[in-house]
Amino acid sequence: MASIAQTFNRSHERIGPVFQGRYKAIRVEKGRYLLELLRYIILNPVRAGMYTQRKTGHEIATEQP
Repeated sequence: MASIAQTFNRSHERIGPVFQGRYKAIRVEKGRYLLELLRYIILNPVRAGMYTQRKTGHEIATEQP
């Protein structure tokens, strides 16, 4: 993971950690909690204003950089 962060930082001319905190794995045992996690992961960029419009999965998968 460190080499990925170093490469990212070099290509974006920045220093420091790429992520805010350490990676933490948790076990999801209940379907309802999994649903809440998926909602958070999918909707968080929209709520944060990173995307101004929602796209379908197909649009995202076929988008050119």
